[in-house]
Amino acid sequence: MSTHAIEPSHAAEPMLIDRRLPHYDATTIQHVVVEAPPERAYAAAVGTDLFALARQDPVFRALFTLRILPERLMAMLRGEPFGEPAPTEGGRLRDLPTSGEWVRLGETPGEEFVFGAIGRFWGARITWETIDATEFEGFDRPGFGRIAAAISARPYGEGRTLLSYEARTAVTDPESSTAFQRYWKALGPFIGVLLHRTLTAMAKEATSPRPAG
Repeated sequence: MSTHAIEPSHAAEPMLIDRRLPHYDATTIQHVVVEAPPERAYAAAVGTDLFALARQDPVFRALFTLRILPERLMAMLRGEPFGEPAPTEGGRLRDLPTSGEWVRLGETPGEEFVFGAIGRFWGARITWETIDATEFEGFDRPGFGRIAAAISARPYGEGRTLLSYEARTAVTDPESSTAFQRYWKALGPFIGVLLHRTLTAMAKEATSPRPAG
């Protein structure tokens, strides 16, 4: 009996996130199937107000609080006041600037939106760098991590969409990698739940009846 390998008919197109952060130390990917066509699912995803979601969804809020728990505990041990980060205006991905702390890294309209940040988020103090999007790919200063996240929408059968959310992290030096891996082992699963919760809200937005007129 002879066997023959099946050759793919064409090479897969690289995703935009692959160009922004091709090598990484950790990633989490979540998916939901949306009962709406890709153009509508994508528009809902980049137009969902994430700050409103944090205010309205107690699970989302609890998971976010867990993410900043190490910083909260260290502040308590030092006897320092701790103020949770206050949301700024513009909680929609489509409104992200190309300079700041969280920035737009690129977009394939209707298909993929990539955004990211550079900071130190695994220690007693969470800090974010103010950057320009053009600095992201070449940033290699020791002691930091780069986060690239992507929302993508692909057709899934007739009239449905596979909506995906991936978040990748790459650290800039071995010492930071050791500290980050401890952080990721503890909180990585909760971050995955947070991403899935976000996708669920985006799917609900995409399938909500549109106002007349």
